[in-house]
Amino acid sequence: MFAILYHQKSKKMDTIAFERKSFYTRLIWLFPIIFVFHITEESNGFPQWATNVLGGQFSGVPFLVNNSIFMLINIACCYLAMKTQKSWTVFILFFWEAAQEFWNFVFHVYCQFQFNTYSPGLFTAIFLYFPVFFYLSYLCLRDKHLSWQLWLTAFITSTSALVLVIWGGLYHFGHISFDKWIPK
Repeated sequence: MFAILYHQKSKKMDTIAFERKSFYTRLIWLFPIIFVFHITEESNGFPQWATNVLGGQFSGVPFLVNNSIFMLINIACCYLAMKTQKSWTVFILFFWEAAQEFWNFVFHVYCQFQFNTYSPGLFTAIFLYFPVFFYLSYLCLRDKHLSWQLWLTAFITSTSALVLVIWGGLYHFGHISFDKWIPK
């Protein structure tokens, strides 16, 4: 019995040691990897859906350009955090990823219920964005890469980044018909 408990505790300690050692070199790179899966799912109709359902003006070329730029920012944030391993770079990383992945998850789930139609990107948002973001946030906080106050600041303020992306990308900083967005 004690041998089993010792073995389980040893495996847990091995996992924690791996997570601590790999946070910067491997684990944060899950962010851009899952972004690829999400964009692949969205490429199957998101521009048309955003135009027809959300009343935006979006097409395939801006979709590809925007997401290429977002991928470059994603990779740059991961690279900067990996190279410096400083709190300010981890803050930038989690600010970007909270907007790009967590709040994007909220966007897709909200749209699913508000518009009662499949939002391309919904499945990867639910099954990849949500769990990976919280797993890496947990590691970030557990191992004190950021204080909880800085993480929370990045998390909350990042909503502004997603709002700007939606407003700029779908509505070109023009009028948004809020009557569609707000439940009646």
